[in-house]
Amino acid sequence: MMNSGKTHQNSGRKTKLVLYLTITFFIADFPLGIVIFAKLFFNPHSAIVEFMNLFTMLFSFGLTLDTSTHMFICFYMSSQYRNAAKAVFCCSLEVWKRFEFQKKKSEVVSVGPPQIC
Repeated sequence: MMNSGKTHQNSGRKTKLVLYLTITFFIADFPLGIVIFAKLFFNPHSAIVEFMNLFTMLFSFGLTLDTSTHMFICFYMSSQYRNAAKAVFCCSLEVWKRFEFQKKKSEVVSVGPPQIC
C-alpha cells in the first residue's frame, strides 16, 4: 500500500512533464508552421513575406529556446531520466555493460533450393 502513493505521485509527475513539454512545443512550433505555410501564397519578394520572415525568426528562436530547455525540465522532473543522463554523462561502465547484454548475436541462415524427399 505504501508504494501505491509513490507510484501515483510518479505518474502525476510524468503526466505533468508530458503535458508541459507538449504545450510548450505547441506554442513554439504551431505559429512557425502557420507562418511558413502562409508564405507559400505570396510573392517571395513582397513586403508581407519580409514581414513574415521576421515572425519566422522570432518563432524559430522560441522553438530553439523550448528545445534547449527540454533536457533540464526532464532532468528536474523525472528520476529515470536523471539516472540515465547521469550514467551517460559520467560515461558509466554500467551503461556499457547493459548495452553489451542488449546486443543480439547474429545467426547465419543459408537459403537454398527446396529439397524434395
